[in-house]
Amino acid sequence: GTLDVTIATPDGLVAYTSTYGELSPLDVQTELVGGDGNSLAMKRIYTIGPLTVGAFVDLNGTLAHLVADFLDPTNPVGGLPCGQNIPIAAFSSDDVYVHQTSRTGAATTDFVVSLVTGTGASKKLCVMAIHKDNVFARPVIFDITPPSPPTLSKVPVLVDLTADADPCPSLIDVDGGPAALRKWDGAMVGGHCGFKLTPQNGDAMQPMVAASPGATVIGHAPLVPTPLAAAGDALVLSDGIYAYEPNAGTKYRLVYRSTRRLARVVAEDIDGDGHVDLALGADGQDDLDLLFRYDNPFYGIISDALFELRRIDTAGVVTTINIDDFDGNGKMDVAYTEPVADHQRLMVLYSSGDLPDSAVQVGAFPTVSSIARIAFGDSSDMLSVAKDLFVLLPDSKATLLHGSPQRTMLAYFDPRSEGGATNLRDTTIFRATAIGHFAPTSGTDYPDIVGLAPPKVAPTGTGTATVRAWSVPVTADGLDGTQSDGLAVNNVTDCSSGGSGANLCIEDATYLAWPVAADRDVVFAVDRAPTPHAAVFDPRSATGTTLTAMPATLPIPPNTEIRSLHSGDVDADGKADLIATFAPASTKTQINSAVLVCQMNDTGIPSDCEDIAPRIVAAAPSTIACVDAAPGRLGYRDPTIAPAAGLDLLVLCRDAGSTLYRVTKTADAYDVTALSHVAGTLSAVQIGDVTGDGVDDVIGIAGEPGARSLVVFPQCTSRDSATCARTGEE
Repeated sequence: GTLDVTIATPDGLVAYTSTYGELSPLDVQTELVGGDGNSLAMKRIYTIGPLTVGAFVDLNGTLAHLVADFLDPTNPVGGLPCGQNIPIAAFSSDDVYVHQTSRTGAATTDFVVSLVTGTGASKKLCVMAIHKDNVFARPVIFDITPPSPPTLSKVPVLVDLTADADPCPSLIDVDGGPAALRKWDGAMVGGHCGFKLTPQNGDAMQPMVAASPGATVIGHAPLVPTPLAAAGDALVLSDGIYAYEPNAGTKYRLVYRSTRRLARVVAEDIDGDGHVDLALGADGQDDLDLLFRYDNPFYGIISDALFELRRIDTAGVVTTINIDDFDGNGKMDVAYTEPVADHQRLMVLYSSGDLPDSAVQVGAFPTVSSIARIAFGDSSDMLSVAKDLFVLLPDSKATLLHGSPQRTMLAYFDPRSEGGATNLRDTTIFRATAIGHFAPTSGTDYPDIVGLAPPKVAPTGTGTATVRAWSVPVTADGLDGTQSDGLAVNNVTDCSSGGSGANLCIEDATYLAWPVAADRDVVFAVDRAPTPHAAVFDPRSATGTTLTAMPATLPIPPNTEIRSLHSGDVDADGKADLIATFAPASTKTQINSAVLVCQMNDTGIPSDCEDIAPRIVAAAPSTIACVDAAPGRLGYRDPTIAPAAGLDLLVLCRDAGSTLYRVTKTADAYDVTALSHVAGTLSAVQIGDVTGDGVDDVIGIAGEPGARSLVVFPQCTSRDSATCARTGEE
C-alpha cells in the first residue's frame, strides 16, 4: 500500500520499497548457480578474502563445502567436508566455527574451519584448513581433523594458545564447559595449519576457575599487539575475556568482565590505532558492545590487554556483526542485523574517525541466514575501496549490497544478458525506469519494473543508437532474475549522442505508468528536448523483439520544460485525468508555464487538454508562472460531508515568493483558492501523509540545487487547528 521508487544507474536498476514500514533498498534475491549451471543451495557463507567466500552448500541432499574465488567464479574449490557423506538434515549453520589465522592484508591467506554434524551428544567432527599462497592463487582445502576424534555435542572453538610466531589455532573441545576444556595444539604443517600429535581425546587444559557459574566459551579474540607472555588469542566466554598465558602458573587472566551474557564476538581495528578492538552481541538482549583496546600506561612500552566499553543502542538483539570500510573513507564501519517486528534490519555505524551513537538502516529482509564481506567494483567505486555485503537468506537466495562513498548499500538488479556474442551488460547503460503492471506473464498483484537502456557508446557515422527496454516481473520472492536481450524500442532515442527528430529523448525525460486496464499499464513519457516530445509505449505490445513508442500530442507552450506527470480524477467524471505541469525552461528568457488536465483514451493517448494556469493568473494577477502541481484531498471534511467525487489539484505558482493554490472542479468551472504563501522559492510539491494522521499533507522543496530542504505544510484535523502552521515547517 506504500509507494515505491526505482532508480536507473549505470550498474543496473535499484528499487526502494517500504515493505516493513521503513524506506530501504529492495533486496535482489538472486538464485546462485555453479559452473555446471546447477543451483547452489547455500546454507552458510563466510568471508575468506576481498574476493573469496567460503560456503556450505546443499548438493542434492548432501552437504558440500566450497570456496569460491571471484577471480575465477565458475570453478569453486571443494567437495564433501573432510570426505564425509553428510545428509543436509544433519547440518546446522550454528555448528560452524571460523578462525581467520592470517592477518588482514597478509600476502598469504590462512583460515581454519571446524564443524560438527548430527544431533544430540554424538555429533561428528570435521576440521579444514584453507590456504592461498597469494591473492591470485587458487585456494586449497586440507582435511586436518585429528585422528579418531571423539563425538561431541558442541562445535569446538579455534584459539591460538601459543606465545610464538606460529599463528595456527588450537582446537578446543568445550563440551565440558570452562572447568573441563580439552585441546589439540595447532601448528603450521607443510605450509598450512594442522595439529600436533595429541591423544585421541585431546590434552586436558587447566580449569578456568575465574569463570562465572554457567559461563560458556563462545569464541576467541585476537590480541594485537600481543601482551607480554600472552598467547595470540584470548578466550571469549559468555561472562568476559580471558588472556591465555601458557607459561604462567595460572593460565587464564581476566582482562574484561561483562555485565551481560555475551553470545557473539567479532574482532577488527575499529578506531585505526593499531590495536584490534572487539564488537560483541549479548544473548537475548539488545544493544551492541564495542570494546576498544588500549595499552596499560603503567606498563610503559609493554602492551597489555585493556578494554574500554562503548555501548551502542539497538532496537533488537544483535544477530550478526561485520566490520569493514563500507564507504571507502579509510575508517572501519560496523554493520549489524537486528530483528524488528516481522523482519530483520541491516544497520551500519559509519565512522568518520569516531563512530556515531546511532546507525543508518541500509536494508531490510524477512530474515538473514549469514553475511559475508566482499569487494566488487561498480561505477561509483571502480577500485573496490568501499566494501560490500553478501547477504544469504534462509531459502538460499542471496543479495549483494554494494557499499559506496555516499554511505548507501544498494542492491543492483540487472536483467540484461551477459556473455556470448551479445553482452548487453557491457554495451548498454540504464537511463530510465518506471513502475507499473507491464509484464505480460506476471499474473500477480505485484507491480513490475520497466527499464530503458541505450548503448554506452554512440554509433559512428549517421547511425541511430538503438534503445532497448526490459520488462521485469516482481514475484513474492523479489525481482525475476531471468536475463534477456530485452526489446528494441522504435521512436525513442538517446539524444546525448546527437539527433532526435520527432523521437522521444530518453535522458532526463519524465515517465508515468498509465493504467489502460485493471492489470495493465502503459508508459507515458515527456522529454526535455528544446521542443518537447511526448510518447506512449506498451511493453506488452511488442512485435517479435521490437517495441514501438507511439507519438502523443500535448499543447505544450514554447520555452517550457516538463516538471511533473500525475494521474487523478480532477474533473470528477469517474475517470483518471493526466496532469502535466510545464515550468519555464531554465535556458529561456521568456516565461511561460502550463498546468494541463487532459482526458486519456483507452490506449493512453491524451486529448481535450485544458490549461489551469490562466485561471490562476486571472484569480491572482501577480502570478508570474505556475511551476508544479499534484492531485490530492485538500480542504475541509467532516463525517456529515460526503467525499467529493473528484480530487483537488494543488498548484505551486511563483509571484513575489511562492503561493500554493487549491483548484477544485465544480460544475463546468474550476474554483481557485489560495492556501499558503511563503517568501522564499519553492521549486516542487508533492502530496502525502507526512504526519501520520491519515490526512494528506503538502511537501515542498525549497532552495536551489546543492542547498535544498523540505518544507512540510501539514493539513490539520480540527483538534490541531489552533497550532496548525500555514507557512510550512522545515
